Amino acid sequence: MVNAMSNMLVKMGEYAANRGSVVPMVPDTEPIERIGRELRDALQIVFGIVLGLMGFFAIGFAIWVGFRLASAEDEGKRKEAKKQLLWSIIAVVAIVVLIIVIFILLEVLIDVAEDIPGGGGTGGDGL
Repeated sequence: MVNAMSNMLVKMGEYAANRGSVVPMVPDTEPIERIGRELRDALQIVFGIVLGLMGFFAIGFAIWVGFRLASAEDEGKRKEAKKQLLWSIIAVVAIVVLIIVIFILLEVLIDVAEDIPGGGGTGGDGL
């Protein structure tokens, strides 16, 4: 045990001598990074489920409206079905865009937060 401690002290001294300074005191940011990763994973699961269900129902609605459009004999019903089909397609596209943006945005935000020294904050000189 004493030998291991002396080896560690020697290595710390060599590190400080090679850097030309005292060994830096760095706060332990591992718990913060772990919480950030867990939060990101939880948000991705929640958003994935919610947006996936929304997409499923929007596609189902678009298929149902397509059948209504194909079976409509009256011009008024056909016009209404076309309008509903257009809005359901817009909804599906919007959901896909939201999925892409949310997942990319979450990854970028976590990467940026991990790059901030000390786990975040605005810093400053206290003035």
